[in-house]
Amino acid sequence: MKIDRIFSLSFFISLTFVSILTAQIPVNGFCGFREYVTRPNHTKVFTVDFTNDGWRDLIIIDRLEKKYSVQSWEKDKFTTPGGRITSTSFYDFRSMNVVDPRSKMYGYISRKDREAGIVSFNNSGTANIQSKVKFDSYPSGIDVSDVNRNGKSELLVSGNNFQGLSLIIEEKKKLVETPIDSENLYSYSNFIDLDYDSYPDIAAVDLLKNSIIFFNNDRTGKFNKTRSIDVGEVIKEFSIADINSNGYNDLVFVNENGFEVLLGDSVSSFKNKLTIKTDGRPDKYTILDFNGDGYNDIAFINYFSGKLFVLFAKGANEFYPPIVYFQRNGIVDIVSYIDRGGRKLAALDGNGKIYIVDRLTEIDDATIALAVSPSLVGTFNYLNDRRKEIFFIDDEQPRIVFLISAKRLFDTYYDYRLSQVHTNITVDETQRDRKTFYFYSEGERIIELLRINFQKMEFSKRILYASGPIYDLKITSDRLKDRQTIFVLPKEKGKLFIESFDFRDFRYLSSGTEEIADNVEKASLLFNVYKEIFHFESNSEKLFLKKSVFNRKVQSQDIIAEINIKENENPFMEVKSFEDEEINQNITAAWIQQKNNTELFLVNRNKTNKIILKDFCPDYGTLHYLDGEKENSIFMYDRSKGKIKKVVINNSKRGIDIEDVFESKNINSYIVDKLNSKKEYLIYSDKSDNLIKLKNLR
Repeated sequence: MKIDRIFSLSFFISLTFVSILTAQIPVNGFCGFREYVTRPNHTKVFTVDFTNDGWRDLIIIDRLEKKYSVQSWEKDKFTTPGGRITSTSFYDFRSMNVVDPRSKMYGYISRKDREAGIVSFNNSGTANIQSKVKFDSYPSGIDVSDVNRNGKSELLVSGNNFQGLSLIIEEKKKLVETPIDSENLYSYSNFIDLDYDSYPDIAAVDLLKNSIIFFNNDRTGKFNKTRSIDVGEVIKEFSIADINSNGYNDLVFVNENGFEVLLGDSVSSFKNKLTIKTDGRPDKYTILDFNGDGYNDIAFINYFSGKLFVLFAKGANEFYPPIVYFQRNGIVDIVSYIDRGGRKLAALDGNGKIYIVDRLTEIDDATIALAVSPSLVGTFNYLNDRRKEIFFIDDEQPRIVFLISAKRLFDTYYDYRLSQVHTNITVDETQRDRKTFYFYSEGERIIELLRINFQKMEFSKRILYASGPIYDLKITSDRLKDRQTIFVLPKEKGKLFIESFDFRDFRYLSSGTEEIADNVEKASLLFNVYKEIFHFESNSEKLFLKKSVFNRKVQSQDIIAEINIKENENPFMEVKSFEDEEINQNITAAWIQQKNNTELFLVNRNKTNKIILKDFCPDYGTLHYLDGEKENSIFMYDRSKGKIKKVVINNSKRGIDIEDVFESKNINSYIVDKLNSKKEYLIYSDKSDNLIKLKNLR
């Protein structure tokens, strides 16, 4: 029976968007993730090479306690935290050697103890306070520089509840406070070379006036107030940095909408401003060239959302949209640094975790942080060569993220906002220069199409609606004529149909629907000489696995397997069909689970193998296939036991082997594929920590 339909807006929507696909962001592999346990209830993290081996170690403090934790880098990981006791509660540190960041001598302030001083760390991270000075008010800001170029660094102290602005100078091996301004409150203060004469001047934030005050150095270490800039809004997290990498110092601070940057020039006029909007206020940030392209980037956290973002520079005065790396409730601080391992970003979680983001250099056992709630994962062939790329869906927005390895591992990032969360993706890789992604969810009607030319940054979107809930979707594509046909198996009023949508130049042409069978539970579609629909049909006592051959109408219908249904049983089942490109031999896998056992049927041409998997209950939607040169493999996942089984079909020996290949109860979605060689990789999203993980299976 043929059903003709006139497709109105409810069945077909054509949408083209202007700026939903992000530009190709050069992350250059800066997406590797590692996690370490530390002590909880700490608020700030510092990186200090106290072991003197070229690798940064960690000093983690609670600003109200006279104790801290240390963790050294040993054998490619941080050690377990060790406690240290001090005579003061550290609030902030700055290296006393501004030229050599490996120095173990630091200037510090203590807000609780109202003091500033100099502290050194021995090879085990134990602090030794060299000298200190007491105040009558509470400091919260510190900076360090050699103000008169005599080889000794001085401390600059300020704060919301600190009286004025003071310079701390060492005289006769003692620290002495020299007030610069005793009348006003300065929430932030930093050394800055305003006239580029190599003598540091000062930029300080007047708390009450919301203005930036400049103090010029007379080259003897004495400072005079010269001018100010009225910002007109509350200035938060003020710092000095060359944000646009042009060699001039810029003034950086944040507001509710993002970053404000007063751009420096040869005379430090700061007349030009750069505004960088963000999703939520940056509560803490750090600046470093994370991807190594010569331009400074910005990483920041938002306390309320618990998200960590990175803003990669697009050029001198332009940034790509922020990329969210991960979300952790309780994240309180971030710091960036460079050591023998390269550029790194460390984030502190007040619940007792340290997160490290750095560049991935190898794919084996890699962990990737680039999503809040990753679900569906998959692969595609970017250039139709032997190397494959990965993608995954982040359910939070929702969006699809593409990671492409054009020249080096995961060097380019794209993402695209989707209309809704999907559980299945089919990729048309016929064209080398553009790929088409078909998104759908079994049991729903919507089909979302996305065509992308990654190199030209051209894309189009279409949305279709099937006549009923979808069981399966397959496509055929003519590369020369740019013609595609989408075939879906929908279910409507208890009947199974095959429905097609024809496209030419990605424009909708026509459609049609034909009835296949009744009382269908699950179904899948396979292209052979004709179209073959494999489906489960049920009655009160038995379940039948059938194959219907279709060519304009149903030509034949054969029973492949007959399964008895036990009384009061409600069995789970799945059927999927796969095309084998290596040996040009298609295969269908179908399973039914009753009690704790699973019957697996493998249909290859006219041959059917039945396998009993005892004490194994696969989850629906976890059936995957990998074709190889000498063998094909079926993968199934039992979430309750946390096991992935591999069923190997050896084409030369005509035998079947079964093995357990991986164990985890936290897999959300997974796929097994060969990414860049003959090695098999398990790629999965981990629901316990919301990360993407890659595991070399062999």
